[in-house]
Amino acid sequence: MNRALQVRPGRPEDAGEIGRVHVASWCRAYVDIVSAANLAALDPAERAGIWKRAIEQGEGALPGTTLVATLGKHPDAPIVGFAFHGPSREEGPETGELVAIYAHPDHFGTGAGRALFERCVAEQREAGRERMILWVLAANARARGFYEAMGMVADGTVRPYQPRGPEAQELELARFLLEL
Repeated sequence: MNRALQVRPGRPEDAGEIGRVHVASWCRAYVDIVSAANLAALDPAERAGIWKRAIEQGEGALPGTTLVATLGKHPDAPIVGFAFHGPSREEGPETGELVAIYAHPDHFGTGAGRALFERCVAEQREAGRERMILWVLAANARARGFYEAMGMVADGTVRPYQPRGPEAQELELARFLLEL
């Protein structure tokens, strides 16, 4: 991990930066998957509202934890990535789910995603979960490569997904968390 990178719990006041990272990452990662018009319509402020509610565990928020990767320990250090994980939305309590993990495009390949992912795995283990799943767009080769490098394996489950445009396919990836 890049020594300057720090991972900490997200705070409500981080929501604006998380929204900015979320939209910037989508605009780069999904450029060949989602239409340009739909990507242009993404609103960092709207995303910030969603993440603020998730952090505060307010009405309509998913149960889970938001983590942020920052450049340094200072409370105002720039946020370069974030992740959200918790119990699986569809499986039993023994399964955790990585719902979202994004790095700002300027920080792809810097270790921010790895640091966030490793922290999510550690927290899922601490929660006593046996495995962790995530859903990834089948056409997102970069993300699939990252997840596979992190030990995630496609389990054969596929579902349709409409990410602001034509229907796409999502793949479920899984990783057992028990250490042998």
